Amino acid sequence: MINFTTSKTNALLNRVKTHRLIGASMLLAAAITSTTHAAPTYTITNLDPVGDIYVPNTTALEYTGAFPYLSLHLNESGTVAGITPRYDRPEGDRLFSHESWIYNPVDGTIVTGVATPTHSYHDPAGLAPSRRNNFIVGLNESGHTIGTASRYYQNPSFYAPGRFFQYAGTSAWYSDTTLPTPINPSGPGYDIPAGQRSPDPNDTDYVSSSVRFIKNDNTVYGGVSLHEPNSSDDYYFIGREAWKYEDGVRTPIVVTGPEYQSVDSHGNTRRSTVISHSHPDTNIVAGYAQAYADTTKLINQAFVYDGTNIHIIEPLSENHQFAEATHTERYIWAQGVNANGLVIGYARKYNSVGDVLGLDAWVYTSPGAQPILLPGLTGDEYQADVVTGGMYYRNTPEYITDGGIIAGITFRKGTPSLSFAGQDAWINDGNGVRMMGMTGEGYELANYTDDVAFRRSELVDLNEMGQAIGTSRRFFGPAAHDDYLNVGWFYDFENDLTHELIFSESDSGLAETKVDLLTEDGWVFGSYRKYIGDGDLGMHAYMWSLDEGFVDLGLQIEGFGESWQAHNFYFTDFNEAGQVVLTVQYQDAYWFTNFLLTPIPEPATLALFGLGFAMMIRRKH
Repeated sequence: MINFTTSKTNALLNRVKTHRLIGASMLLAAAITSTTHAAPTYTITNLDPVGDIYVPNTTALEYTGAFPYLSLHLNESGTVAGITPRYDRPEGDRLFSHESWIYNPVDGTIVTGVATPTHSYHDPAGLAPSRRNNFIVGLNESGHTIGTASRYYQNPSFYAPGRFFQYAGTSAWYSDTTLPTPINPSGPGYDIPAGQRSPDPNDTDYVSSSVRFIKNDNTVYGGVSLHEPNSSDDYYFIGREAWKYEDGVRTPIVVTGPEYQSVDSHGNTRRSTVISHSHPDTNIVAGYAQAYADTTKLINQAFVYDGTNIHIIEPLSENHQFAEATHTERYIWAQGVNANGLVIGYARKYNSVGDVLGLDAWVYTSPGAQPILLPGLTGDEYQADVVTGGMYYRNTPEYITDGGIIAGITFRKGTPSLSFAGQDAWINDGNGVRMMGMTGEGYELANYTDDVAFRRSELVDLNEMGQAIGTSRRFFGPAAHDDYLNVGWFYDFENDLTHELIFSESDSGLAETKVDLLTEDGWVFGSYRKYIGDGDLGMHAYMWSLDEGFVDLGLQIEGFGESWQAHNFYFTDFNEAGQVVLTVQYQDAYWFTNFLLTPIPEPATLALFGLGFAMMIRRKH
């Protein structure tokens, strides 16, 4: 059991009270008193670029196709970054490429991205517009952006006339609000020289670079593929190298040592260092290093990089690695970083003969410190005997707040054969583990395996107040395992209660809720399936809070009402001014449109979207 010592610090409106660490090995915690506000009314802005390469649809709202899995990015000034597909003919039925764009309240939406000859393809026959693929990956508070751009070379033998192009990898780019600049590592070991890529010789160097994070001080972190020649005309992928880009200087980030590299069957030395997690306001990032023997991965080792030095996160105990005659196997992953430099993650556990006994959660507090084991949910339904000895238990952390509250998942009755009985969500503020999610009738299948009920909850978001949202499977029909819909829930940390979010139910008992976003003030944004009798009216947008309850979002947007409903909604980010961004997919269509919702200041909402809300601690989504 981890012991905590706390001292309370008042926050504005008594919303957040944070417990401070005593010593480097202690977790942070939070005690919460909540204040809620009435739902605001919003104005709406269509964010998508328009023009002959962005095919307009037939209604005023349906401008372009934009993919919901490519999330919109929103900063505190109301700037939004996103991606929109381009089409090569007016019908809009043939996707040709993708364009990155930036919206700001002064200039509107501006298309951006790398469009140099290497990063675009021009059809020599003039049968199609130039092809570009630019993807924005991050946006910081200064409006600086990072992304990737596809590289091309001409190959007349590869496509039919009019489509003579082939990919030559990707470039990472950075923009300081002007034209994007490629920031790739290049040269031997990174590039495959032009004319030496098998089986298709080309006239462009092949390089595959990516970006992961941009900090608010404009430092960029990314990665690049490593290539090594195997013969005079062939190259092999041999791993990845992480890098930092700061003030025009690129610095490799490499975990070194004999255990982090190996020689494969082609004689190539393989190694990989990858940045995987970050916090926008600190110089700390977390990642992992890998090593292989031939094609077998032996190591996944988590580390922390503080801007200068790499700190390996050592195994929790001898049970979290297994020594063979020629190597030591271990798998340790980082899962999140907070503003105080705490890192959460999980590690594979072994028994004495090398069988995997599941995953243990941990928290890392400072360089040189041993990770601390994070407890999950306990009891017979969460562990299983393994034939060769040992108890299988799988517990992983998912989120950490800046105040040190951690939420995660514990698998139910897990075994190596994966005959598990679902999973439960938990939260830990340093004063013990609490279960979250729906239980009981409708949410459990009794005696599913070994007299353990099947139950499955997913975590979606966690705010600084310790409130959380997620979904739970809700079963219907004759208790068949495959007959289920997901229902949303909201966890009230202050009262240790999980609230079911069902806003419409059919006469036959069907209900479905999607939760996307949880603001720091406790508002949930998502969509639910609306029924009349047994008639399915499609997904409708909503907002909900513990005190205000359900609000039809369409009725809160000026000039919309019911026309806003019966679509698919993907809420992706919010800021301290109360703005929310989302992507809408129109019913029975492949068209998506990106929107910014801006609250209209009214007396009832000024406290939420004025000075008070802006001074709250906020975890960037």
